[in-house]
Amino acid sequence: MTSGPPASSTKDIDDPAAPPLAFATLAKGLSARVVTSGVAAPNLDMGALWPVGNPTWLLYCNEEGPSDPGVQRINLATGAATTIVPVRA
Repeated sequence: MTSGPPASSTKDIDDPAAPPLAFATLAKGLSARVVTSGVAAPNLDMGALWPVGNPTWLLYCNEEGPSDPGVQRINLATGAATTIVPVRA
């Protein structure tokens, strides 16, 4: 890849009940699927696929609030979310 996409998404979706794929704009030739919806923590950030060679997990931080899980993992095959580092108050 030598440059970014010609334009950013033009969609502005404010409906939290919208289908999850409505929030993604993909480049031509790419496809996406929803791994989990409504199961994991609500505000995911800093995600990484693991292990690198053949990922089976998505590891990420939750930035929702101090009473919510700190780090969770999502099983890519089942969509199950598990807290692996809880937040300590």
